[in-house]
Amino acid sequence: MEGKRFKDESPSKHLLIKHNIGERKMQTDKEILSVPEAAKYLGISKNGAYELCRSKNFPVLRIGKKTLKISRKELEKWVIDNSYKNGGQ
Repeated sequence: MEGKRFKDESPSKHLLIKHNIGERKMQTDKEILSVPEAAKYLGISKNGAYELCRSKNFPVLRIGKKTLKISRKELEKWVIDNSYKNGGQ
């Protein structure tokens, strides 16, 4: 599964994940993404992206009471950092 790393996977799998993020990066030059844009960037539903925004360690920028924005660079870092945590080390 993309974005997750399991015990029996080699380090090259992590490079593949990084490569896939690099491909997505080409799809947008925007530094700051809306939640729907981040959802599209990650290949998940808008509801899934809003759910991530509610999680404790997700890099969301809260502007006022309703506006949520996501830094593309921080999002890429979050994906890489969490690909190990969710995989079962």
